[in-house]
Amino acid sequence: REAVRVNIFDWGRSEFNTLQKHMALSDEEQTDRAQFWGYYKGGIDRLLWESMRAYWHRFGNADGWKEASITIYDFDSMTDHDFIGQVTFPLEEVSERTERLADSRGAQALGCGGKASTVSFSVAYRPLPEGSRLAGVWRVHVAKAANLKACDTLQGRPASDPFAVLEVTSRDGHQRFRQQTSVVINSLNPEWNETLVVPVAASPRRLEAALSEAAAAFGGRAAADICVERVGPLLPPEEASQDEVEPGFRGWRARLDWAASGASTTSGGAVSFGAKVPSPDQQPPG
Repeated sequence: REAVRVNIFDWGRSEFNTLQKHMALSDEEQTDRAQFWGYYKGGIDRLLWESMRAYWHRFGNADGWKEASITIYDFDSMTDHDFIGQVTFPLEEVSERTERLADSRGAQALGCGGKASTVSFSVAYRPLPEGSRLAGVWRVHVAKAANLKACDTLQGRPASDPFAVLEVTSRDGHQRFRQQTSVVINSLNPEWNETLVVPVAASPRRLEAALSEAAAAFGGRAAADICVERVGPLLPPEEASQDEVEPGFRGWRARLDWAASGASTTSGGAVSFGAKVPSPDQQPPG
């Protein structure tokens, strides 16, 4: 997706309130408001958490991407999309080539008439100018597929509504994200001709060097004044030690768990959490 729009709207009894108005309510109403305000805060926390994870997976990798895969699915609006085939390859520059797809068992994926299912794609790397927050981008051009399996057979037509999903994985395996093409309706030989972009983040040292170079144009002292010392983390260690950061994240995730579980409590008054919030390096939803 090139862009995502998020609408935040009023959530019933969680509307903003003044302390004076709140204290004028009955104890029962105050308790009710406090409970739903907790749900509201949990929803905002979750929105921030998921936004952070999605951004980090896509734009936070400065060490390079190692592997990519293209998976072909048959689109279905009522049930899960049907898996058709997949090809995995190292993320490196290559002119357009055609690869055979593997099925869910790793065997050759076959289409109608027993012909091998294939996908055609190319990969190119484009460096970006100095000073950009990105070092460059990989451009994966998904051209077409051929001889795909017919998944829509109940309607009396041997066809599929295929789309392709590109998924990339970082060298350490902690970062990955996916993009997808449009859906081609009623085709076993779809042509997408779409280019999917994979960002490579610039290292902090590269950004620091670019800033110093730009500042030098304003005078001999400008670079020294702007970059007095090496660019550090968002929270310097002396201000936020690991002992402080980890409990902060645990508290944040606990609030998300509380909101997701409906804040059920045990007989002793302790909060019992339900569905857990994914860790930052878990793959975000596609």
